[in-house]
Amino acid sequence: MFSAAQRNAPASNIIFINIYSKSSKSSTANTVFRFSPELGRKTITHSRSFISSSSPVGNLRSDRIGSRGKARPKRNIISRIESEHGITLDFAVDAEVKSTLLRNEKARQRHPFSLYQTDEERMELVNEFYSQLEKCNVVLISVVIDKKQIIPCSRLANQQELHNKAWELLCERVESFMNERHPKHKAILITDDTDKQKNLQTTRAHVNLYKHGASSGLSLRHIVEMPLFVSSATCVGVQLADLCCYNVYRRFKDDNPDYEFFKRIEPFFYNSDNTDPNKKDGLKVFPSAGEAAR
Repeated sequence: MFSAAQRNAPASNIIFINIYSKSSKSSTANTVFRFSPELGRKTITHSRSFISSSSPVGNLRSDRIGSRGKARPKRNIISRIESEHGITLDFAVDAEVKSTLLRNEKARQRHPFSLYQTDEERMELVNEFYSQLEKCNVVLISVVIDKKQIIPCSRLANQQELHNKAWELLCERVESFMNERHPKHKAILITDDTDKQKNLQTTRAHVNLYKHGASSGLSLRHIVEMPLFVSSATCVGVQLADLCCYNVYRRFKDDNPDYEFFKRIEPFFYNSDNTDPNKKDGLKVFPSAGEAAR
């Protein structure tokens, strides 16, 4: 599915890439990819949730969330909290928006920016974030792994191997998108900076893919050889990816294609011009229905 802006190949594209395992105990990841043809660069961001990936997203800047409307929601909330509660928050690091903080009242207790929001402010923030999908000509790519279909004691039953497989499927779709839409450029995957060990594991998986190609035989000719890592607290693109990731998670966890917030992002999934218009090339479910993976 394409919006008019997507069909017209705008000067700037943003891709949100989500990876999550269809299990309450599994790993996930969202990634945002920013491409600026005029700069000859691309950036991919991945948010934390269960795997990892993220980055600063060009003109999707934190201080501009809401700037096209009558107010800037984040700054207004910070100002009100300081005025009413005497708490000074740093806009750059204390105003993170995450699906967990929106849903979980207990989690908000440790996050003043979320704790002191009113319901109206929270909804305004959410709407402002989702409005960026259209404003910034966003394309969505999501990888879903159903762990129930992974054969026990097989290679993919290992958590790290599962992570590597998710990363491979993600890279394949980024490569396909770049090859079709931006063949003269390369993408940079920027992932959430979680911890040193996980960052190293992600880097190794990426370098291995870059050197040997995917198991499908696809070579990564349009992706830079090393991922980058950033803190989601300082990157509004990663925060938006996190919101999108949760919507994908809920759609498959509950087996509910009509989940309200999934329907809200559904029109933005990547679809190749070379396939059926009704197919979502940007929404990969692994293994395929009725299959098992080892």
